[in-house]
Amino acid sequence: MAVKETSMFRTIGAAVVAVACGAASMSASAQQSATVGQYVVTYVETVPARAAAAEEALNRYVAYASHQPNVVRFDLEKEAGFSNRYAIWQEWKTPADYTAFVNASQGWTQYLAPFFDAPFDNRLGNAVQ
Repeated sequence: MAVKETSMFRTIGAAVVAVACGAASMSASAQQSATVGQYVVTYVETVPARAAAAEEALNRYVAYASHQPNVVRFDLEKEAGFSNRYAIWQEWKTPADYTAFVNASQGWTQYLAPFFDAPFDNRLGNAVQ
């Protein structure tokens, strides 16, 4: 799996606009019956000296997570111009699905920890209703 390299700010802005426009286009009745998904952007900064090994480990983590129940999206992107800065874009069917994944994947968190300069920086959000 190849990591897509993007400008974080451009991608984040596009994601915010897409979520807001998608939510705004839903009808009132559809909004009431829709299950609220959980959106998460996780920022990761790895130890520069271990950048190649860290990227390989992150790719394995994303491959594992992409096949979990109720995951809609789980993508890894590298910040343009940096060999050690990433964003993991996640979308889950419900907040409970995300919580279950986090609880079940503690082994992955411990496995990845030596590659990081800092812990996962998770930014949670929901579709604008």
